[in-house]
Amino acid sequence: MGTACFLPTGTLTQLTAWTSTTSAAFPTPPNNGAYNELNMGAAAPGGTPTLPTGTMRLSLASTTTVYLSGNCNFSTGTCTAFGFIGARRRR
Repeated sequence: MGTACFLPTGTLTQLTAWTSTTSAAFPTPPNNGAYNELNMGAAAPGGTPTLPTGTMRLSLASTTTVYLSGNCNFSTGTCTAFGFIGARRRR
């Protein structure tokens, strides 16, 4: 599960967040539930839009890196992002 937060300085049009074992590569939705997309029209700057990714089950036999990725489409300004990714080990 992950959460991506976006810090826009201009007008947002679309936000996307996902978790994957491949770095910065768009998955095919619904990505086993770990994909979320928000079409915003033309949202004015301000605030910190937050987008949860959903949960994805992984059965792993060895150490594996899992990435939280995001994409921000905007018509003016810039956009930076930060986020959280969490996991639990099933016993």
